Amino acid sequence: MFRFTTAERHPIAQNWTLSQFKPGDACTITLGGQLAITGVITDRQTAYDSQNHAVQLMGKGVTWFAAKSSVLHKTGDFSGKSFEEAAKEVIKPYGVGVRTIGELDKTPFKRLQCEKGEKVWDFCERIARPRKIIMGSDGDGNFLLIGEHSGDVVDSLVEGQNILRMQCLLTIEDSYSRFDLYGQTAANDEQHGRKASEQSASVAGTDPPPRFSALVTVAEQPVWGAGELAKRAQAENQWHNGTKVEAHVTVHGWLNGSGQLWTPGDDVNVRSPMAMLNQTLSIEMVTFTQDDKSGTTTTLKLRAPWYLNDNVNAGVSISGMPNPSPAVSTYDIPIEQLVGKTIGV
Repeated sequence: MFRFTTAERHPIAQNWTLSQFKPGDACTITLGGQLAITGVITDRQTAYDSQNHAVQLMGKGVTWFAAKSSVLHKTGDFSGKSFEEAAKEVIKPYGVGVRTIGELDKTPFKRLQCEKGEKVWDFCERIARPRKIIMGSDGDGNFLLIGEHSGDVVDSLVEGQNILRMQCLLTIEDSYSRFDLYGQTAANDEQHGRKASEQSASVAGTDPPPRFSALVTVAEQPVWGAGELAKRAQAENQWHNGTKVEAHVTVHGWLNGSGQLWTPGDDVNVRSPMAMLNQTLSIEMVTFTQDDKSGTTTTLKLRAPWYLNDNVNAGVSISGMPNPSPAVSTYDIPIEQLVGKTIGV
């Protein structure tokens, strides 16, 4: 998203009307000569009096068109297709690019339907969850499908050196001791009755809270077996217990130490004794700002790397953010061994 505000005091330029941008106009946002957003203006707000004339333009990346639109599909049935196949199929009618980061789970869905009128983003995010995939977007106007990967450390943020401001939250508010998953599968000769209708898996939480707590989740669609539920349980562990660290760091300028725009997905080494941080964190969100009071600044929202499917070796020095070591082994079962069978956990 972007917001641009300009104010011009009298005398107003005679060619003012020639620069009247309006909602629907395509645009690109460049910062420091580098592309930040490929987007469209969605809102224009004007305010003026006899002495002043101000305009504010707001907009979003072009993926917004697809994200807010409904799934267009003749049958709404994506059974037997992988997440990537289904996601690309629902995004395609809207002419938006798709970019894959890391390795995506290629396991097809046993049965998968979209809800009538379901939004493209809602559908993709819903089916990404059981495959431990994260959705995002980039400055080129592509959807990002983010699987397991190793990010690059692009810079270091050090208290007393290049950190202008920091707000850090360490919390156990959303963490659990155990994650239980329940689901169902279609009955066949190998599994029927309770074996088909009562599929389950359980994963111990990473660095659990001091008192026992459990989260029960029900699979949104039929599953192949308990192995599929186990991976979803690992994902729930990652996304809940991975929220224990959230740091907002503001630095001068728009460029990192490599001379590139700060980019979501990159990793940074953070050292701040006051915030109890001395480890690698991943950038989840970047906010670029420039005004006549604070100058040019960038605010980075940082998370535990594995919260964003990043396997970078994070040097951890505090309790609360270890790399995950799920009680269930990595979901690495060949599909020919998985389809139609129950995988013990």
